[in-house]
Amino acid sequence: MTQLADSNYRLKMTQLTMDNPYVAEPVHVYTFEVDGDLILFDAGPATEEAANYLRTHVDLGRIKYVFMTHCHADHHGLARFLADEVGAEIVVSRHDAYRSENVGDRGRQQAQLLAKLGFPEKVFESVLKTLAMNSTSAQPLPKGVHILEESEELLEKLGISYLNCPWHSQSDVVYLLDNYAISGDAILRGFFSTPLMEIDLTATDGRRFSNYAAFCQSIVTLSGIDNRIFLPGHRGSVGNVREWIQFSVNKILERTDKVAPFKQSGKNIYEMVESLYNRQLNDPFIAYLKASEVVFMYDFLSNPVLLYDALEKTGLSADFKFAFEGVASHCLDYS
Repeated sequence: MTQLADSNYRLKMTQLTMDNPYVAEPVHVYTFEVDGDLILFDAGPATEEAANYLRTHVDLGRIKYVFMTHCHADHHGLARFLADEVGAEIVVSRHDAYRSENVGDRGRQQAQLLAKLGFPEKVFESVLKTLAMNSTSAQPLPKGVHILEESEELLEKLGISYLNCPWHSQSDVVYLLDNYAISGDAILRGFFSTPLMEIDLTATDGRRFSNYAAFCQSIVTLSGIDNRIFLPGHRGSVGNVREWIQFSVNKILERTDKVAPFKQSGKNIYEMVESLYNRQLNDPFIAYLKASEVVFMYDFLSNPVLLYDALEKTGLSADFKFAFEGVASHCLDYS
């Protein structure tokens, strides 16, 4: 547990770190005291250990609001516990509310997407089960949640604003409070989060969400708040957004170099993943994570100018000009 309060900051912040039963590292949640109310950002995983950790380190009866950065199980799992046990009011994005209310339809669409990309039926059925365990179908949101985009009065009352940075998942939100940016998995120190492949929640035709286009938008958004202290969902605090952008783009270029030689092979995405990561395909969910990454890199190869233009807006394009000239030889059409 980490606390910070000094004359430069209006509010007292506490970082709480819990063990994580999922693939990711230990997860952080954050409390702030605002006008006598305790506000929690993210809730932690739905385990008895995490619930006991909160009971031990937080006066649960004082928690008034819980704001979600995104509804992955290690971040939102205890939302219902906090709503039922202490009457906390839960705030989620409209995407996550929709996700929670339409689990069945989304599962069918996701299955169609994985089948289209060449996943064998047994493999994608296992993937869907794992995704369900990590989503609101396994840890449903409580009834009566506040929709973030419809909560202007509440946000103004608490002095909170937010930015959409939807590239790790399409519901990623970065909250701004005092001089802090509570960033969930949108920006992690020394780590390029897997851009999880899923159905576009804003579309009616089951099309795939473009994590790549969202990443390009998000780095421009994040570069505008570089003076904040970032409070991520995992790992240590990010000291400099520009460094994180440089790190992430270098990772994209490095991984694209591995994918590009296979682009003319005629293989589907699952076959591509088999060729690249054969030793790691014993776990179907790992295959899904790797496929998500390959699709992201394919989208980049399809339109590298989109990322280069975003880097120009952040003032970083000159750092990558030579690398992008090399990428041009690998470009392809992909949908």
